[in-house]
Amino acid sequence: MTARELLARVEALGVAIELAGPDRLRARPADRLPPELLDELRARKGELLAELRAEWPPECLAAEERFGARHARLLPLLGCSVSTPRGVGRLVQVFEVHAAVVLGDRAVFFWPEDVRPVERSPDP
Repeated sequence: MTARELLARVEALGVAIELAGPDRLRARPADRLPPELLDELRARKGELLAELRAEWPPECLAAEERFGARHARLLPLLGCSVSTPRGVGRLVQVFEVHAAVVLGDRAVFFWPEDVRPVERSPDP
């Protein structure tokens, strides 16, 4: 099973795995993970970190590290297309507790952790 398939398996349980620092992962809500799956996540932490870092452009990860705040990773994406739980839109505002994304003709507010860069095509 690839790291991407493992993440999909975790997401199917309603758990989000996200970067929580340069070498840390966070599961929310962690209490939904069966012990054997939690052990597998721990054993494959390096692969999972690499997979999750690949989702974010380097400038986003640099902004998060520079400002020491998770929501700062969205700052380089201001004005760009982003993915949200309600579809793709344009990121127009970022604060610690919310991010505004224009979807269609209205701004919709999301938790910053629910906003991601638009999936990039794999390099040939």
